[in-house]
Amino acid sequence: MSAADDKAQLDAPQPSSKPKKPLSCLSCKVRKLKCDHERPACTRCAKTNSECIYPEARRKPKLLQSNVKELEARIAQVEGYLKEAGQSRPDTTSKDILVGGLVSEDCVSGKDQQSNGITWEDDAAFQNLNGLPSTFAGEDQLFSHDVVEDNEAPEGAQLLFGLAGLDNYAGASFESGQLIDLGMSEALPPSEMIEDLHTSFFSTQYHYMPAVHSGRYCKAFYGNSLNKPPMCLQYAIWAMGALWHPKYDRIADVFYKRARHYVETDELKGDGEHFITIAHAQTWVLITAYEARAMLYTRASMSAARGSRLVQMLALDRIDAPDDLLPPSLGPPIDWTELEERRRVFWIAFSNDAQGSIATGWNSIIRTEEIMTRLPASEAAFASGQEETAPFLDEVMKGAPYSGFTGFLVINEMLKSIMSHVHLIKSSDRPEDAINGAFWQRHRRLDNQLSTLFLFMPESFRLPENIRDPLATYINLNFHACVICLHHVALEKIETHQLDDSLRKECHSLLKNAAEEIASIAKLTSHRSSLFSNPLCAFSLYCATTVYVYLAKQDPSSGINSKDMSNLELIINVMEAISRIHLITSAFLQQACLDIDKNGLSSIIKLPNLYQYRDLFGGPASSIPLMARSPISRHTQMSPPLPGRLPLDKPRP
Repeated sequence: MSAADDKAQLDAPQPSSKPKKPLSCLSCKVRKLKCDHERPACTRCAKTNSECIYPEARRKPKLLQSNVKELEARIAQVEGYLKEAGQSRPDTTSKDILVGGLVSEDCVSGKDQQSNGITWEDDAAFQNLNGLPSTFAGEDQLFSHDVVEDNEAPEGAQLLFGLAGLDNYAGASFESGQLIDLGMSEALPPSEMIEDLHTSFFSTQYHYMPAVHSGRYCKAFYGNSLNKPPMCLQYAIWAMGALWHPKYDRIADVFYKRARHYVETDELKGDGEHFITIAHAQTWVLITAYEARAMLYTRASMSAARGSRLVQMLALDRIDAPDDLLPPSLGPPIDWTELEERRRVFWIAFSNDAQGSIATGWNSIIRTEEIMTRLPASEAAFASGQEETAPFLDEVMKGAPYSGFTGFLVINEMLKSIMSHVHLIKSSDRPEDAINGAFWQRHRRLDNQLSTLFLFMPESFRLPENIRDPLATYINLNFHACVICLHHVALEKIETHQLDDSLRKECHSLLKNAAEEIASIAKLTSHRSSLFSNPLCAFSLYCATTVYVYLAKQDPSSGINSKDMSNLELIINVMEAISRIHLITSAFLQQACLDIDKNGLSSIIKLPNLYQYRDLFGGPASSIPLMARSPISRHTQMSPPLPGRLPLDKPRP
């Protein structure tokens, strides 16, 4: 193009720009009304006789400094993640992960995705969940690990964190960035589900594991993002709330796996400062409870051991020690409620450790004689924050008053003592000497302890007045189960060594009375299936069946009387109904049916469903705890930690 042409183009008239819209007066602008722009006063201001002022110029838009700072901080955070990922995984392929509507770069290999322990099969559990919002159960959107490759975001991927319809849900956004830290890209459940799971946990599961103060937890959960409970604790509570829930049971395992993933990942951070916390101890005790209820006993024992060691690292077993020379791991509690919550976390860990020992026979990690922490206060005091002084465990075993969750701990301590007495008999115990033998001295001491505990049982635990209280029912069931376990082994020694018949009659009477009490409680509470979800409640029902099998075995020709037969049928029917929901009760039901069959009592004790349940878990291998094993049940073998693979020289097919 020539210079003349350029000059001609410059001299050509330029198109006039679009005229700007006149400015509205300040009065109309503030009230968001349409202004007719009349001068000197618009029609609205003239009618109201108000001052009409027009701005001299348009206000220039300002950049919000706070937004700029937030974006800069977020970009710096993402750059830090990239730098850490590049240092730890230099050979991984670069992939784009969509976070909060932004495309950020992270290095996530397929191997790492598998190591998370959270598989695509877990997400499939959400697809068939009826009754959930479509935004939560939508295909390939939620609870997934969508990785965006080649800088191309799939359609709808921007909803991973900012979900349509979930913007107002509490917990639906990830302000704390915890999920980003783990390289995860999953959304939390919608608020309706979270509310349901919280309600389910604190109404049905909390009675057996009151380690989390509901008010403090909810305040932290719905409060400042910096003070939110760690993801591992949130998922552990949701897993327990979903367990056996009529609507959410199918996704309980997904929540459980994520809780384990987060708590194990926290252990690998730093030098331990990320997991040596009360919240992580709470997570481990809840994970242990979940695994025990799912009959994952080997895994539950390992989780219980981790929880027990963690509370010892936190010095929760020495909270009330007069002089503690060990360095502290926690700061002082802000109030008595926090101090009480620490006590409860320790005692739940103690309970899990004791139950693991009862079930497997493995040694306890927490030794009773070394505990210097008072028992939990009453539930009313804990809920209200009213300070209350509780006794020590050894004082309660001697008759000191107690309340609330302490009854649960007393039961565990009694069962642990009886288990040691029954299954760790030495040759020096001389069970043939009913007067001076160490075995019978321990027997009388434990029997006196049980009598003392029955005598000084708090009024709030006595039946039938408190039959609607789950804790009262649980404590009474298991006190009677303790009596049965103690006197079963006593009867065995009496018959083996042909001791005085008066001892046999006394043990026989105590066994029968305890079984009748359990049958009576079962009759009153059989409609409450959630009550028997605790492993020890199903254990007590099974203990009662062993008494009636023993009575029938004493006289195979005539069997048992009509009253005893009615009680046995009632207990079997209750176990059958509950076993449809609870797997643990199914294992005990199978063992009860095997006891009847293998002791040659099928013709005397005629149960229509006997053969249906006897091979439920593989016939000769038994899934019942070691504590439940008596002379009646020794026809079955105890399942090893790796069933089907032991012994190593001749593994079972």
